[in-house]
Amino acid sequence: AMGITIGLPAGGRVAVDGDTALIGTDAGCQVRLPADGRVRPRHARVRRAAGRWLVESVGDWPVQVAGGPPGRLA
Repeated sequence: AMGITIGLPAGGRVAVDGDTALIGTDAGCQVRLPADGRVRPRHARVRRAAGRWLVESVGDWPVQVAGGPPGRLA
């Protein structure tokens, strides 16, 4: 299984080797983003499904990926 590398807003990168990772501002998230009011402590999850990577909201708020339309799943 191949991992994914996620680019961060500040220019860093985070490698995800498993099939899932939490994204947010919480210290327990594998992909930690700086607090800026738009990102929740546990905001979204990236997960592998059917050979693709999906980003899904872990709450009732939308997520936006790479300038695409906001939604619960991208």
